[in-house]
Amino acid sequence: MDSANNEDMSKSESYTFNFISSMSLKCAIDLGILYAFHHRSHPTTLPELATALVVPASKAAFLGCLVAVLAHTGFLSCQKLASEENQISEDEAEELGLEYSLTPASFAIVKGQSLDLSPKVLLTLDPTFVERFHCMSEWFKSNSENCWSSSRTPLHMKHGKSFWEIKIQDEKFSWRMNAAMASNGPGMARLMMWTSVGAAV
Repeated sequence: MDSANNEDMSKSESYTFNFISSMSLKCAIDLGILYAFHHRSHPTTLPELATALVVPASKAAFLGCLVAVLAHTGFLSCQKLASEENQISEDEAEELGLEYSLTPASFAIVKGQSLDLSPKVLLTLDPTFVERFHCMSEWFKSNSENCWSSSRTPLHMKHGKSFWEIKIQDEKFSWRMNAAMASNGPGMARLMMWTSVGAAV
């Protein structure tokens, strides 16, 4: 019984913190982490990555945490540094620890590539979209004759505007949406359709 309870608690915690994986991916795209790995074209250590990204030494440990999340979610692979291949001593290899490289999943979101879905990821995780989920409980409790009306969606409840009004008035959001649609037209068209009719998902 205790084992089952522990398993349920573990699942609950996993679902609760899932947003960290999404936001870590967004951060990786914003920082250019995946592009940096692709540009180097060989497994890379954290110190090498920090140098490539010009990350201050005070943030190097936090970069390690971010990369660990990306490896855990399958966007990076990691392996122990091979001292022979890298022509360094065993002590240096131990100090540097692991080296990382891209996985097949991460190639789809490397900026500038033929198949680059990073704009879609950035749009999906844009605060304009994400913040509406904080209104879902309020939306469910609200009473409206037409629940599919654009003025009765969680998006409108949060921002006081429809999706298309936000697009017209927010230049940065409009640019991000256009980039996302260009990266994956059919998929983004379906997302825009559901958003425009007030789907909460």
